[in-house]
Amino acid sequence: QLQGRWSLVFFGYLSCPDVCPTTLLTLADLHRRLKAQGESVAQMQFVFISVDPARDTPERLAPYLAYFDPGFIGLSGEPAQLAALARSLGAVYAERVDERGLRSMEHSTSIVLVDPRGWVVGAFPAPHDPARMQQQFQQLTRIKYNPAAPSI
Repeated sequence: QLQGRWSLVFFGYLSCPDVCPTTLLTLADLHRRLKAQGESVAQMQFVFISVDPARDTPERLAPYLAYFDPGFIGLSGEPAQLAALARSLGAVYAERVDERGLRSMEHSTSIVLVDPRGWVVGAFPAPHDPARMQQQFQQLTRIKYNPAAPSI
């Protein structure tokens, strides 16, 4: 699903109190900026991957993400699938339970950029600046990739 278009991928969870909603707002702003600059939004996708599949069902993901941008894609899966995907994209996450028994998820805060071949070509570390991300995204997407080139 990460092939054929440029993908901006973020790992998070719906109960996240600050990082995830802030990052989703940033991605929505970036999406608006790219559209305003005439970028072909058909050639890109914004993907939120939940690291809390027990609570973040597809029924909960869809309306939550639509609040930020109706085009955002929400994914979840079995724990082993999520772990393998996160590893392949350089993301990490872990469940945390505090001394009061409150459960949360620790997770990477970078937004991963995947090219149309499905290769990771970069990451935007936090704190995220939509204007800077727009400039970097446009520079990276204009690079002509050789599909026959070996991956690193």
